[in-house]
Amino acid sequence: AELERLAAERGVDAEFAGHVVDVRRRLAQFDLFALPSRAENFPVALLEAMSAALPVVATRVGGVPEIVSDRETGLLVEPESPASLATALDALAADETGRHRMGAAGLRRVSAEFTADRMASRMLALYESLA
Repeated sequence: AELERLAAERGVDAEFAGHVVDVRRRLAQFDLFALPSRAENFPVALLEAMSAALPVVATRVGGVPEIVSDRETGLLVEPESPASLATALDALAADETGRHRMGAAGLRRVSAEFTADRMASRMLALYESLA
């Protein structure tokens, strides 16, 4: 309720959806995806957004830079920097061509690098190297 009040006060058009079952359908409604985390390991939400051809704005934490190629599939910003997050969001919101280019690049990256088979092969190779 507090976030809804703050959004309304600031004129931000936001929906606080809660638990969403059909993520793919919901992502199709977006122009871009933001993940302003303070800490992440390997955020599957970014893979889902990129597989929906969405450009992303995310913080440069944990495994995020392994997924997002800065200025190719999205924009990376420093954590806990609302100003840089806002700048990146504004830049993508104003650049439809850039959003489509980054979204398409993200889809290609996920399709090539993060398939179940590819991830399983990498995990097996890691285990074999440790054994």
